[in-house]
Amino acid sequence: MSKCYCISEQQTCSYSTGRVGDFACYSDCYSGNNYCCDGCDFVPYTALALCEARHDMPQNVHGAIFSTNVNPLDVSGLTEEAKRVLEPLKNGQVDIYVTGLTVALISALNACKELNITVNLYHFNRDTNEYYRQEVI
Repeated sequence: MSKCYCISEQQTCSYSTGRVGDFACYSDCYSGNNYCCDGCDFVPYTALALCEARHDMPQNVHGAIFSTNVNPLDVSGLTEEAKRVLEPLKNGQVDIYVTGLTVALISALNACKELNITVNLYHFNRDTNEYYRQEVI
C-alpha cells in the first residue's frame, strides 16, 4: 500500500500498487467517495529501496530502483534504468532507502532531478536498528 496526496485539500488517499506507477485508487479521502481519484489532482508517491535484496526493508517499501545486478562502471546505464523505473513518479515524491552503492544513488538522484521528483533518503542507523530521514533539496 502506498499513498497519493490530494494537492488542493492536502488529504491522503490510499491506493493499490502492483508496480511502481500503478495508481489505481480504491479508497476514499472523504466519507463515501473517491474524491482523491475523481476530483482532485494527486501527487504520486512510493517508497523504494535503492538496490534489491541488499538489506531488510521496512514494510512501506514497495520494490527497488535497481536489481541485484548493478554494474557501477555503467553510469549512463544506471541513470537510464533509474529514469525508466521512476518515470511513473514524475512530478511526485519518492522515499529512497539507501542500501549502499554511491554510484547507483547518484544515478537515481540525477533521474529524480530530471523527472522533477521530490526525494527523501532514508539511511540505516546501526546503533538503533532504525532508518533516519535526510531531505534532498
